[in-house]
Amino acid sequence: MKKTIVALSIAALIALVLGVTLLIVGPLLVSAGYDLATFFAGSWTQVYAWFSFLSNPSWDFLRIIMLVLIFVLGIVVPVIWIILMVKYNKGKSALVLILWFLVLIVTVFDVAFLLGTPNFLATILATADVLAMITLWATHALIALAFVLTLIAGIINMIYCANAPTPPKRTFANAQGSDERLVLIREEPQPNGPSADEIREVLHEELEAAPTPAKAPEAPQSPV
Repeated sequence: MKKTIVALSIAALIALVLGVTLLIVGPLLVSAGYDLATFFAGSWTQVYAWFSFLSNPSWDFLRIIMLVLIFVLGIVVPVIWIILMVKYNKGKSALVLILWFLVLIVTVFDVAFLLGTPNFLATILATADVLAMITLWATHALIALAFVLTLIAGIINMIYCANAPTPPKRTFANAQGSDERLVLIREEPQPNGPSADEIREVLHEELEAAPTPAKAPEAPQSPV
């Protein structure tokens, strides 16, 4: 795996851990205006409103955009990613894919919370506690940063998998000890050509009919 992918993945994981930590600890440190239970309640309510196709028949522009993004980023992209990993034998890329799913889930719930909680941005801007404002902005900014970094790492990883050479299925070591690709050629039978037994029989008859070459005369021996 390339060093750029590893660095981006580690940075995204650190940003995600810091963002989730502030999400949990932030309301305990400052008067953030919400706690963890409120976050999950607001997030789940909005996510349920997006995916409840029977009880929520209204299709506004925001709902369509979110469902399309979740479908593309959560299903289409991972399927392409897995195909590339399997085809080019890049098993380590599964770690980046797992990180992608983790960051995507947290990002979806965070966006659902911001969209589902009424007047949340107004509450942040109206608060007089500077520390609370910084904590709230840092929480969602770190989660967004983790999403962006993971997205870039995923794109680079898929390009890396697609450009990787296909490993040979069979190799053999030559006299110098280096590996070379073994090419197997299958010879298709020729219906109009002679068989192997017929070719051997013709060659045998030609060898028997060929005249025996005369022996060269021996040179006279000189007397001792």
